[in-house]
Amino acid sequence: MPLIAAQDLRRLVLDLLGRAGTPDDIADVVADSLIGADLAGHGSHGVLKLPSYLRDIELGRLKPPARPFVVDDGPATAVLDGAGGYGHLAARLAVDLVLDKAGHCGLAAVVVSHAHHTGRLGGWSELIAAAGLIGMLTGGEGQGPWKVAPHGGASGAMATNPVTWAVPRAAGEPPVVLDYATSVVSIGKLQIARAAGAETVPPGWLLDEQGQPTTRLEDFFTGGHLLPFGGHKGSALALIAELLAVGLSAGDRFGGGERSSCLFVLAVDPGRIRPPAQLHQFVDSTVQRLKSVPGAAETAEVLVPGEPEQRARESAPGVTLPDAVWRSLCTAAAGLGVIPPSPRDGDRRGLRGHARIRRTGRAEPGLDRPSARPRRLRRAEPLGTAPLSSC
Repeated sequence: MPLIAAQDLRRLVLDLLGRAGTPDDIADVVADSLIGADLAGHGSHGVLKLPSYLRDIELGRLKPPARPFVVDDGPATAVLDGAGGYGHLAARLAVDLVLDKAGHCGLAAVVVSHAHHTGRLGGWSELIAAAGLIGMLTGGEGQGPWKVAPHGGASGAMATNPVTWAVPRAAGEPPVVLDYATSVVSIGKLQIARAAGAETVPPGWLLDEQGQPTTRLEDFFTGGHLLPFGGHKGSALALIAELLAVGLSAGDRFGGGERSSCLFVLAVDPGRIRPPAQLHQFVDSTVQRLKSVPGAAETAEVLVPGEPEQRARESAPGVTLPDAVWRSLCTAAAGLGVIPPSPRDGDRRGLRGHARIRRTGRAEPGLDRPSARPRRLRRAEPLGTAPLSSC
């Protein structure tokens, strides 16, 4: 699996987004979200998603220059329309608005609809916590895809409906961050596993097309469905996440081929309730109480939510990608006249078929500057029939 330096991968993402008609400032937000997810150890929400974004641009399901706008604005609330553009940009605007409003009112909520994929939700709650506030987000889809079966059901009726909470700690300490899909795993995790060559998953993850339990990974990509985590508990949480994100934003009103990823974003200023120093002391003492518990036989130590991501960031020498993901990026790059970076480990297996570009050291004539219109892509290597931009 090739190892790509984070800055090199970011430049590749920016180049591809730019050639597809994405303005520079929007591309920066999208690239930061994708690379940030990869560095946090969540490749399911990293550059794996980029080829599907490019495909959706071709299909008219994603509008690269679109900017979210405020539909309704109050002292402690706001309603945003993502305008059919990148969900990362809509999420970032929602976070900026909720921080400003909570700073004035102590508590604020912002909802988003009509956006494309919003990226890893934990990245947005972490931004709220970095400002010293408690952050919560839930996500849902106004028009599907319904790839998660409710508890007791045999077919899909929900999206992966992620939830995240982030609680700040004292300066210099990473926040406590809960961040997960309400399905057993995200669709992206299945795509990563498939790209890495996995053939089976643990029992209790999937139903096949006939609604029967299965451990065969490919069954998901041929009409199967995920199950909620924790049985009825995860299924109930998924429902609440959708009611908040889609219900409050009226995200179900968009039809046709347009995507309507939706968010509910909440921020609470804890200083309005308890002195921050006291809260930080309580959070730290609680974390230490948990971490003082000896590890069980199969674990070295107790980790608190957010700690795996922080350790991944601290130890990452770059981003390691499954070969299939790297080949898909290289295929997209060839279609747009972009030269991919060389992997740090010298592994160029993903560049087969693009030797002409690599030999000349330059792109095709006329491709040395971003085009005003997206170029037609070469078909990327499929990583699954489920929409890659799904959570």
